[in-house]
Amino acid sequence: MKFLKVNEAARILGCSEAFLRRAEQNGKIPRAKRDINKWRVYDDEDIRRLRELLSPTNGNSNPIINTK
Repeated sequence: MKFLKVNEAARILGCSEAFLRRAEQNGKIPRAKRDINKWRVYDDEDIRRLRELLSPTNGNSNPIINTK
């Protein structure tokens, strides 16, 4: 299983690293897994789940994506 660092996940999701960190800290998205150095890491399932949560069509009247 390949893990992505926060910068790679942000690039795939179309947002900034800071956005992912801030959204996690504010409870908007689930906490990321951490590697041995305590860096955020994301697997394929995490990316899929984040895409759903951050999608402007997820039924949320106030989408949080595209706020780089």
